[in-house]
Amino acid sequence: MTLFDCLKTFYRCKDFIRFIIDYKWNKLQKDLLLSSYFWGHLVTQIPFGYFADIWSSQKIFAFGAIICGVFNMLIPVAARFTDLEGVIVCRIGMGLTMAGLLPCTQSLLSKWAPPAERSRLGTFSYSGGQFGTVITLIVAGVLAESSLGWPSIFYMLGALAIVWGIAFLWFGADSPSVHRSISQEERMYIEESLKTSEAERNEKKKIKTPWKEIFTSKPMWAIIIAHSAQNWGYVTLLTEIPSYMSGVMKYKSMTVSNKILQKLFIGNILIFVVDKKLFSALNVSL
Repeated sequence: MTLFDCLKTFYRCKDFIRFIIDYKWNKLQKDLLLSSYFWGHLVTQIPFGYFADIWSSQKIFAFGAIICGVFNMLIPVAARFTDLEGVIVCRIGMGLTMAGLLPCTQSLLSKWAPPAERSRLGTFSYSGGQFGTVITLIVAGVLAESSLGWPSIFYMLGALAIVWGIAFLWFGADSPSVHRSISQEERMYIEESLKTSEAERNEKKKIKTPWKEIFTSKPMWAIIIAHSAQNWGYVTLLTEIPSYMSGVMKYKSMTVSNKILQKLFIGNILIFVVDKKLFSALNVSL
């Protein structure tokens, strides 16, 4: 079952229209609202990447999640009392605080992931965004049809971000050498595999960034163009699908059935298992 099929089923039922408030926003206003998150994201991503290296990627990540959660919980209140302007401010704030997600993740992986495990750990880390999106699409429908209504989506997800941020602030660390509870054996394994320690890092001279070589590198520009194109398509699909399902496909409801959950998870898990067994068999035969 594809993501489009899931969303098509997601919006198909027409027996639930309560709790959905129409704020009478036109298309331009909706587009401004959807894009406002990325305004903030664009402004602070590079600065956060710099501060993650010279200060603390763990703290930037944790405080960003906490503040983003607060803004998320304020969206229903802002929509009720301040209309569009307040919601846009909340969305910009979320973008500003969560722009450190990718650079901080990269910084943490460079200090925690041994080279032999870096590809696997990096894949797990970055695929969490797509996995969380699928989970949220399902949970959002369940919450919307509950007695709490659509605001509960923002309250629950915002509270979850705050709880996660506090937990990561307490249990996480920038590197193995400053972690509270890591074993000496695990710390030595990570640092030895990375061929460095915090003491050695502090002794190294700061390397001057080769800006000229970076901006004149054709492979670098090829990666930037390809990555930008991929993100453009992905973000456009993600933000515009609800509008497409409502405005074009005319699916007005947001209810989610257990059938979707079963198709989405059990079906894809079975496909994954079958594929793994098939490729394992092919490898053995070869």
